[in-house]
Amino acid sequence: MSKVVVITGGGNGFGKSLVQAFLEKNWKVITTYHSHSGEKNLKNIRNINLSYCYLDLAKDSSIKEFIDFIKNHVSTINCLVNNAATARYIGPILKVPIENWNNILKENFISQHSIILKLINENLISENGSIINITSRAATKPFNFLAPYGVSKAALETYTSYLANELREKSIRVNSVGLSADTNLYRQHAQEKAQYGYMKTLERIGTEYMPPAGHSIYPVLFLASEKSRYITGQHIEATTMEIPLA
Repeated sequence: MSKVVVITGGGNGFGKSLVQAFLEKNWKVITTYHSHSGEKNLKNIRNINLSYCYLDLAKDSSIKEFIDFIKNHVSTINCLVNNAATARYIGPILKVPIENWNNILKENFISQHSIILKLINENLISENGSIINITSRAATKPFNFLAPYGVSKAALETYTSYLANELREKSIRVNSVGLSADTNLYRQHAQEKAQYGYMKTLERIGTEYMPPAGHSIYPVLFLASEKSRYITGQHIEATTMEIPLA
């Protein structure tokens, strides 16, 4: 029987690369999209092992519909990859409106917890299952004008460690993967920073090498596999590929 992975935000960029990688390894994939382009990309994959639905992390009703969608397709899952996130609200830290802070923390942290909580409470994650939270170098290194995004990812990073400790008794491992790649999001950040007069990220795109998103999928595949069965509470930085030892 095929293993089942749930990947949020699988319609574009890194998420789409993950969807294709898991399908190639014969996993059953349940994923989500948030845009017309994401839905179109998933429709074009045409694989009987792929199921997908719309998800808006800002709305609790959408999260509930997503959980119901999972329950309608499978009885348990082997791996959850919390990949979907927002990176809106670029700007100087003291000028970002409070409501924007609330919104990004909701979508990038609180909603991730809500999804995990619902899956755990309904026993949808199998014993020896894996939860993988996608974070960012911005969680530990202050990048210009990215404070709301970085703080939300830092919250998810710390949450990963706490959750790993509490889920040991359920034999569910929890780890995080830091992603730094040449994605649409990275280029969007560069354009928005330029509006504030910060041009270095745009210049870096033209002069420095950034790995494509597809090169960062290996740590996620590793953490989903039996090879990582005894690894929990760890962080892997995708650019360095530093894999923790069991």
